[in-house]
Formats: sequence, structure tokens, C-alpha cells
Amino acid sequence: MDVSGKGNVRLEIDGLTYVITDVYLIPELKNNLLSVGQLQEKGLSEKRMVQGLPNFKAKKLVCVDCLSGKQTRKAIPHQSSWRADHILELVYADLCGPITPPSSSGKKYFLSIIDDHSRKGWIYLLTCKSEAFDHFKKFRNMVEKETSMSIKCFRSDRGGEFNST
Repeated sequence: MDVSGKGNVRLEIDGLTYVITDVYLIPELKNNLLSVGQLQEKGLSEKRMVQGLPNFKAKKLVCVDCLSGKQTRKAIPHQSSWRADHILELVYADLCGPITPPSSSGKKYFLSIIDDHSRKGWIYLLTCKSEAFDHFKKFRNMVEKETSMSIKCFRSDRGGEFNST
């Protein structure tokens, strides 16, 4: 569902006007949703807008273990903890596409390969995903001949394009 707007809502309760800020407008929702926890954080239960709930102060302390338990995977670090010391020590690859419109020769995908040490990049245009493994083998032969070194570590997003029968 898409959020089509964000704003404030004015409520009148027992002759008093209250404003709830940061309200999202989602037209596809069939019911209005209200977060009691967020109302309490804004102090609206103290203004008798929410009745029958005990007044408590929301803790500003965030439990790291609780947050980790709710996450499905660890966040991607913004900076690598390790960088390659030599060329071809670590090579990254990713397949992107399909792209629209395709190239004039009908290519819909591209394979991006980057050497971590030199930051040199290579791009291969592909008609279909199944060509990725063959292009990687050609790339590996080319760079290993040019440098007289071999690729030590290859990193990808574990896509099936680098598997071959």
C-alpha cells in the first residue's frame, strides 16, 4: 500500500481540540489505525484523550537484543572492514536487469565486475541472464593472463547466474 500524504489531524473531544501530528494518509486502508503507544509518547493520554490506560513514561533506552531479535538480517555496513591489498585479491560481480528499453542490439542485462583493490570496473552487456557465467569465465581468463595473477576471492549476491551445469 502506498502512502499518498502526511499531515496533521485535528480532533475535538469533550469540547477541546487536539492535534495529532505526523498522520499518514493511505487510501487503500479500509479502517483507520491509531497507535496508542505513539499517542502516549506524545503525552495525549495525560490530556484524557486515551482513557483507561495507565500513565507511564516511554523509555528512551533501546534494548539492542530486542532490536536484533526483530531484524531479519544484519544491516549492510557503509564501509568495508577489510580491503584487498593486491589486484584480483577480491572481485565483486552483480547482474542487473532487465533494463528498459533494451540496447539497440537487444541487450537487456549487464554484468558489472569490480576489482576491490584497484576499483577498476568491467561491464558486459547480455541478452539473457544465462550468459553471465560464460562472460565471467572469459573475464577471469583475460585478467589472469594480463596480470599473471589469479582471482583469490569472488563475491556476489549469490544469484543463480554464476551456477553452471
